[in-house]
Amino acid sequence: GKFPDYRLVPRPVCTGAQVNREGLQLAAKRVQILAGEANKSGVRMSVTPDMAGGQMRLEARNTEDEEAEATIVFETAGVEQVEFGFNVSYLIDALGSVEDT
Repeated sequence: GKFPDYRLVPRPVCTGAQVNREGLQLAAKRVQILAGEANKSGVRMSVTPDMAGGQMRLEARNTEDEEAEATIVFETAGVEQVEFGFNVSYLIDALGSVEDT
């Protein structure tokens, strides 16, 4: 099949971060409920460094213009600010198969 040019994907901006798996999974499930079936790919994640570590924010908006937001604080080493959109179902599936927190 035809796939996008992988060289267009930006290089990683995070040198290390430790996020609580269960906390991230619960946050992802909360925004998934609001996003609904038709808008799962409309979830946006923003990662912002701060003095104590960093914050990861998940945001979703549904077709009725309702919004959901969940914020997770994490420990970090060298995270730069980044923002991207994704299908939240894939994140939940991946987190469900990881054994460590």
